[in-house]
Amino acid sequence: MLKFVSCSRLKRYTMKIRNVFRLKFLLFLPVAALITVSLGFVSFLLIRNSISSIKEQNKENLQHQVQTLSKMFEREHRVKTEKIKSNLYFANHYFYTESIRFSNETYTQDVWNQVSKSTHETTLNKWFRGADLINENNALIDSAIAMFGGTMTIFQRSDSGYVRIATNVPNKDGIRALNTLIPNSSEVCQTVSSGETYFGRAFVVDDWYITAYEPIFEKDSVVGMLYVGDSEKDLNALAGILEKVHIGQSSQALVFDKNGSLIIGDTNYAGIFQHIKEAKEPVSFEFDGSTQTAAAEYFDAFEFYICIVQDDAAETRPLIRKMVISAVIIIIIALAILLIMLYFFTFERFYRYVVELKKSRSALKSTEKALQESEDRFSKLFDSTGDAIFVTNVHEDIIEVNQAACTVLGYSREELLKKKMQDIKNDVYRPLVSANRQKIYELGIYTFESVHVNKDGLEIPVEITSRVIDYKTEKLILSIARNIGTRKESEREILSTVIRVEERERERFAKEMHDGLGPLLSTVKLYVNELGSS
Repeated sequence: MLKFVSCSRLKRYTMKIRNVFRLKFLLFLPVAALITVSLGFVSFLLIRNSISSIKEQNKENLQHQVQTLSKMFEREHRVKTEKIKSNLYFANHYFYTESIRFSNETYTQDVWNQVSKSTHETTLNKWFRGADLINENNALIDSAIAMFGGTMTIFQRSDSGYVRIATNVPNKDGIRALNTLIPNSSEVCQTVSSGETYFGRAFVVDDWYITAYEPIFEKDSVVGMLYVGDSEKDLNALAGILEKVHIGQSSQALVFDKNGSLIIGDTNYAGIFQHIKEAKEPVSFEFDGSTQTAAAEYFDAFEFYICIVQDDAAETRPLIRKMVISAVIIIIIALAILLIMLYFFTFERFYRYVVELKKSRSALKSTEKALQESEDRFSKLFDSTGDAIFVTNVHEDIIEVNQAACTVLGYSREELLKKKMQDIKNDVYRPLVSANRQKIYELGIYTFESVHVNKDGLEIPVEITSRVIDYKTEKLILSIARNIGTRKESEREILSTVIRVEERERERFAKEMHDGLGPLLSTVKLYVNELGSS
């Protein structure tokens, strides 16, 4: 028998433990699943946002790299411009170390117009530097260039423009461009003819150069000009600059001219110009079977586009893969730690909380019932009073009324809730609504008289007591309106009665005065007459 009792107790104890663990497991399983899903979803969003951030950062880096290249080219251009100014100084000093003589001896020469590409005959003078003839004097130019480099030309002014009479500037065949002409219509000629020196880029024979043109004077007249310059774009030097710049795993630096022709870079990318020509910021596009991102900037000084293009997948995939793997490992570790802590440190308390929750459920029901009863009592009290009650907000809108207000005014509750307080006033008291409400907000409580108009147009005199009440975050006004029509009628009856009594008293007094004073005056008159006769 004892053995049977012990086995029964052990079985009941085992069942209790099993039920406790089953309840804990049933509580733990959905919470664990919810945490896992939530953490996975948040991680997915974070990874996706990180990938987007990486791509945006990659575009910013491309734009920054393009701007860096542009600044490098700009620096090269600035240095070359400064060098041209220095070269002009040395060329001027060298040219004028010997006396310059402009003879009247002339000769005819066929000249080639570098703008119109036409040839015509013109008359030129022979110029001398010391004893040496300047015209077609290659040695003069070469000895000067040996000192400072670049190109140098001596121009003589003719009737149609300025003719190169000595130069080392080559034409497209590599031969000195002697007897070629810059027409008077060019900006260079117009600047020099006005007696000023021209600095800037100019088209020289067959290419663009960074140049300086200084006028040559005979007395006060411009008879020619002294030129120094250097090729604006040294493509080999520019390519060398690009090769020295590290711009990513798959990035390519490209240079296009203003017409879209690739002049530096991998020819496989010649077709991307259409994507970057009008782009103000980095753009992504499909090219050659993959997504490419390119950033470009137009360099006005050289009239070309500097571009950096890269394969998105090749550039960002390793970084994204590394980030995703790291994120997954961190998520797994964090999830494991969180679930262990949740089970051992939280669910014991949560289990006790569930038990206490069951105990308090009945108390909560009792509280809800009491609250409902309280609300019912308040509702009955609110609607059973004989005075009209209005609740209004700061905008004068009626937001609550009782049944008495509806009965007195003849409106339904829904109709009154669509009105403002001034809508139920007569013409006399309607303009006073705002002033009265201001006093209510200032004093907190205020009593005044008014006249309401019901739905049928009947005017109802009322005495209103209003006070400010706090409801949540609003300052509302609760107004109790009492019908004082009967009291007003009683006051009018009393006033009428008083007036009638006073009228009767006046009439009585006047009659007594007339009846008593007349005989007395007659007697006085007789006495006076007697006294007069005696």
